[in-house]
Amino acid sequence: LHFRTACLIVAVAQHHRKPFFFCVDGSCCDARSLMRVVFLAGTRSGARRVTFFGDEETLFHMELLFKARIGEHGLEEFPPELGYLKDGMPEGMDFTRLF
Repeated sequence: LHFRTACLIVAVAQHHRKPFFFCVDGSCCDARSLMRVVFLAGTRSGARRVTFFGDEETLFHMELLFKARIGEHGLEEFPPELGYLKDGMPEGMDFTRLF
């Protein structure tokens, strides 16, 4: 799991302010904590599948994030529902190049 990806996962989870969990190989953590997400993913580096559970709207936004390939080709691919991921960025700054 790349750090930029972890940051986006956490940003979606934090935006909704409801309990939301990131799971790898049966171990789960609070997806609102960057340190916990990075640690869990790092301790299971061979895993190829992650799951999430929690609030339905947060799950939907997480699905949108992954359908947009986690911003792999820039934030312009994000649907309007994920606009909050861009709102805090200074104009002209590309989130994909921060990490």
